[in-house]
Amino acid sequence: MPPNGTEPVRVPYEEVSPESVTTYEIGYKSLIQKKLLIDAYIYYGTYQHFLTRRDVAQFESGVTPSLDTTYRGISVVVNSPEKVKTYGWAVGLEWLLPSNFTIGANASSDHIEDVPAGFRTFFNAPELRTVLSVGNTGFGPNKYFGFNVSWRWQDGFFYENDFAQGDLPAFNVVDAVISFKQPKIRSVIKLGANNVLNQYYRTAVGNPSIGGLYYVSFAYNVL
Repeated sequence: MPPNGTEPVRVPYEEVSPESVTTYEIGYKSLIQKKLLIDAYIYYGTYQHFLTRRDVAQFESGVTPSLDTTYRGISVVVNSPEKVKTYGWAVGLEWLLPSNFTIGANASSDHIEDVPAGFRTFFNAPELRTVLSVGNTGFGPNKYFGFNVSWRWQDGFFYENDFAQGDLPAFNVVDAVISFKQPKIRSVIKLGANNVLNQYYRTAVGNPSIGGLYYVSFAYNVL
């Protein structure tokens, strides 16, 4: 449907060309004093002939298009007439503490720019994602026990696909697991949960909501 009640505009068909991208990336990774691991990168890319989609209306042959004319909506693949730019970054930290404790944190971000109006990119990435975690690789009698708890947060963003599009709300969930080592049989028993608080969230528009997943696992011949 034409925006804001305007009359339809003819969109001529143009042959689609393969897209190409030129990307620059800088990264850094280091282990400081065998206790602090740092991993970070930034990137910048420029797309030529960026493949995207446009929503158009198909009218019957010989019919003069108007707002009152019956039409069929179609999504067609087209090249962006302008260069499209993407950029982003990520940084992660993991710190080894006394008594086998560890804490970690990471964050990442992705962006897209210079997309012409009326074009859809399906660039379904939030502006910011973060994960914070704390754990222990061995405590208790003979250091047989371990645990890890992490908190995941993702920013809301506008989601696009062929099926549906719309605003996807931000969400945050907590994952947790506790493990028990069995050295005599070279095994590990784990009791854990993804989304332990059972807070329902979606990762795409049109997808079902995701709740808590609780599990018990037994791994053999891993020690």
